[in-house]
Amino acid sequence: MEYDEEAAIAYVRQQLPEGSCERFDDDEILNVIDTVWDYYDENGFLDLDLDDDGPDELDEADLLVYVKKMMAKDRRSPLTTEDIEAIVKAELDYEDSIE
Repeated sequence: MEYDEEAAIAYVRQQLPEGSCERFDDDEILNVIDTVWDYYDENGFLDLDLDDDGPDELDEADLLVYVKKMMAKDRRSPLTTEDIEAIVKAELDYEDSIE
């Protein structure tokens, strides 16, 4: 399967705790997903020529720190730290589900 943003957003919404996703819209979820992919890009996970110098495995803790830091810059965002963690986890689960 190929990655699909709309499917990723729908998947994330299904994984979030009941009642939490009514506080924010799909754009907020997409913003977190885009930030995850920015992390991938900045850390060499999207390089086509992965060699011995490339990253071996995703450090989820480092990814979360990065996403939280980037999302904190948007003071208007309704997302809490817990929301961000849940969205990132669901995004990673979605990626695993399409592999």
